[in-house]
Amino acid sequence: MVSVNRFYKSLVFILLISFVCVFIGSIDILRSQTVGMTNDTNRVLLWGLAFLLVGLLFICKIYRWLDKQTEKGCFVFSLVAMGLTAGILTAVSFSARVVQFSDSYDVLDTAFYLRKNVEATEDLLYIPFVGSFGNNYPIILLESFIIKILLKLGIRNCVGVITHFNVVLLFAAVVLTWFIVKDTKGIRAAAKTATVCLLNPYFYLIVNWTYSMTFSLPVMMGLLYAAIRLKKEKKRSMGIVLALTEGLLLGAGYLIRPTAVFPLIAAGLVWIPSFIKKKISRERVIQILCAFLAMVLVFLFVNYQINKHFGKIKHLNLPLSFWLMMGSHGEGIWDGEDLEAMLEIEDKTDKKQYALEQTRMNYESLGIAGILNLWNKKQITTWADGSFFIREPSMSEGNAFSEYVLGFGSKNQLTMVNSRAYRMLMILGVLLACIFILSRRNVPEITLIMLITIFGGVIFHSIWEANARYSIPFMLPMLVAMEFGITEAQGYVEKHIIINKTQRRTMGLALMCFLAVVCSNLNTLLLEERPVNTYSVVSTANVRLCDAIDPYEARQLDQDFYGEKPFNTLFFKAGLPKEKTKDECSGYDLSIWNDEGVSLFSTHITPDQINGNGIKVSFDTISGYNHYHVRLCKTEPEKEPILFYTHYSYGVDEYRGVLRVDEGSDYPNDIMMDVYDAEITTIYNDSMRIALIALILLLGVIIGFVPIKKHDTTLVY
Repeated sequence: MVSVNRFYKSLVFILLISFVCVFIGSIDILRSQTVGMTNDTNRVLLWGLAFLLVGLLFICKIYRWLDKQTEKGCFVFSLVAMGLTAGILTAVSFSARVVQFSDSYDVLDTAFYLRKNVEATEDLLYIPFVGSFGNNYPIILLESFIIKILLKLGIRNCVGVITHFNVVLLFAAVVLTWFIVKDTKGIRAAAKTATVCLLNPYFYLIVNWTYSMTFSLPVMMGLLYAAIRLKKEKKRSMGIVLALTEGLLLGAGYLIRPTAVFPLIAAGLVWIPSFIKKKISRERVIQILCAFLAMVLVFLFVNYQINKHFGKIKHLNLPLSFWLMMGSHGEGIWDGEDLEAMLEIEDKTDKKQYALEQTRMNYESLGIAGILNLWNKKQITTWADGSFFIREPSMSEGNAFSEYVLGFGSKNQLTMVNSRAYRMLMILGVLLACIFILSRRNVPEITLIMLITIFGGVIFHSIWEANARYSIPFMLPMLVAMEFGITEAQGYVEKHIIINKTQRRTMGLALMCFLAVVCSNLNTLLLEERPVNTYSVVSTANVRLCDAIDPYEARQLDQDFYGEKPFNTLFFKAGLPKEKTKDECSGYDLSIWNDEGVSLFSTHITPDQINGNGIKVSFDTISGYNHYHVRLCKTEPEKEPILFYTHYSYGVDEYRGVLRVDEGSDYPNDIMMDVYDAEITTIYNDSMRIALIALILLLGVIIGFVPIKKHDTTLVY
């Protein structure tokens, strides 16, 4: 336990006010999810709030059950919960062949570039991004190291292995969180934390997105765990080992993502009063020096590697003030115009001064009310959306499971609703934790540390660029705070509100009636048909860096691909040459055949079919094979070509298959096309819909009618 003084309470109070606004904003975001053709937002909101309520009551039911278990029972439950978490993470990682997108794609493909090149130069394809964002250098070096090791071992599917490595990191973060809670609050609280981690949909949405947010999670929790162990450690040798570990993690965490050190800063703020009262021992001084030395060695080593591999482009790095500038106007989100303005300035010092001056002018023009309104928008953007905007369709050869579970699956609408509702539940749990912290004199030390960590994130992202993904590193601190908030609220209710058997049954019946209404609305929602694209190949999502395929040489493009799903649509990213009209461009013969040479479809496409950023070709459903060939053949040689595209690539292959131009050598990447089955259908089939409704009602029965023997509600940490 730790005493909560006015300083701590003021921080928690600010967090409380901020998260009240975030909770209100999360309701609006929940309503924005589309489900069905009519997109009845009230029904979507009802389902989301029902999920929140059922989730809260189900967690409370599990917590009540855990309160009556022995320590051994809580330990076994923790093993089961963490085992299920690991199983789901693994299943998701194997459910589809995922292609990275956005910064993750650039980082991964630059890592492939460094496999063969010692130095990145201004000829690097990703120079507009890799040159500008020096914060990505450490993770590029890490992924490049992994790729080199894998290739030496003869493993070619480097992207898949790095995805599975992401699973290991996420699970390690959960395990470290469990140990942190166990060592500070006991095995019962740790088992409760394992419960909310298992039920957290966000871990499963970010499995296939390998970036600094996920890579920093185990480092973040490892830093805090090492610090907690170090604070208690009595043995000199183990203390030095922990100090060295702390220094290594501190250096690595800051370099991968600076927010990784926030829990350690929060712990320092909580521990300062006790440190002041005690005389610093000789052993503690040695530990501090060891940690400092390890951190310095990490910085020196990583900076040496950065200078070695990126020294020629470091002068292109944007100053930190660039992100402050973007966060100072509009919605506080990414702004391409700000980037263009910065890239026009050559001198790095001038860039810094320009960004600082623009930031000052932006805030002056807003005034106090405008600044508060901007900060409120940024908090909602950063903390309120449980989908993290990881919804881009970027997979190939995904199985049926991936369509419903992954953030970019074509039938994931309810997954998104549930994810956003669970985010609301997490926010509610943090609010409850804040309320109980403010009403107590002594509280669990780790809860206060986690709330101050979240407070640090709130303050930081008030002035920084706003992005929903930026809250990913704070998921675990939120879950720990959520456990405390729900546990305390449950204990308060059980202590102050006495409910007899008749009242409990009445409340159970009321819950079942409510769930019956919810299920009726959900059934109506799920019976609505809507356009659904079930993808076999998706490669047009990441259009940030792509180029036309030898536009004035290519007469014939051959591309093969794999996929066991039926399909009836091809979509090619395509366009016209600059300043050319459709009449000036040639048509193309399109044909599809299988491995046996059997023609499956053929047609002629014309420039008139270019709509938006591509050409869509529909046909009768093709199925029954797993390997297909597509050919595009120019029919009017004297005319201008239609531009078809491929991604820049040093090693990231969009999908299995080979692109050949004019029967020549293989292209390093594939033609940018989507292959999918377009249909108007319901999201869930009848059996899945009935199973889902039955599961909801079963949970209602468990929550409302399955008794748990009376137990001691005194909470001991």
